[in-house]
Amino acid sequence: MSTYPPETLDPDYDDGTMPENVAALTEAVIGHRIVSVEDGVQVADKGYGTRSATVITLDNGKRVFLVNTDDCCAFTELEAFLL
Repeated sequence: MSTYPPETLDPDYDDGTMPENVAALTEAVIGHRIVSVEDGVQVADKGYGTRSATVITLDNGKRVFLVNTDDCCAFTELEAFLL
């Protein structure tokens, strides 16, 4: 059982992107230990040059990139990551 209940979002405010992102992150990290976290890693962005990302490296060598996103109407921002 999760410590945090799943968030139910009003369809007027979210088109499923947030629950899909949570599911993708869960699938990537559950069952693995985080061995390092890098902040401020520059990653390529579609047509916009680069963006800053937080990169989580897992015990199996997989790297998970957490990248702030935005467009004219919405954004997702990682404010802090606690290891």
